[in-house]
Amino acid sequence: TTSNLSTAIDLAFVDRADLKMYIGPPGFEARYDILRSCIGTLATTSLLHDAELEQSQVLSLHQLQTTEPNAALPLATRLLVLVAKQTEGLSGRALRKLPFITQTLEFGAIASISTVTFIRGMCRAAKKESQ
Repeated sequence: TTSNLSTAIDLAFVDRADLKMYIGPPGFEARYDILRSCIGTLATTSLLHDAELEQSQVLSLHQLQTTEPNAALPLATRLLVLVAKQTEGLSGRALRKLPFITQTLEFGAIASISTVTFIRGMCRAAKKESQ
């Protein structure tokens, strides 16, 4: 069993646990991977109208880590790095909800958006969620 509210768990229940371990919020690498995965999922829908083109512009974490330090990164990757940095302290669940929040707050009923525009919206939504 897991809980984000460890102080709200009944002590008798906690006493029966074989292992008690604190696992903090995801680090930068995990946040980037989670957010990239969300973009990948959206790429399979009609929400992102340039999904095939732009998905190739969102580098994997391995590609990002092995890119030369002064190399120019694709815009979609640079923006996703910014979102990953802005979401420090958010849970994995909150990160997975960010695209839904982005669509609702930033774009509403707009049926199809470019990947870069959507990630820019995620930047704005992440700022709101982190406050």
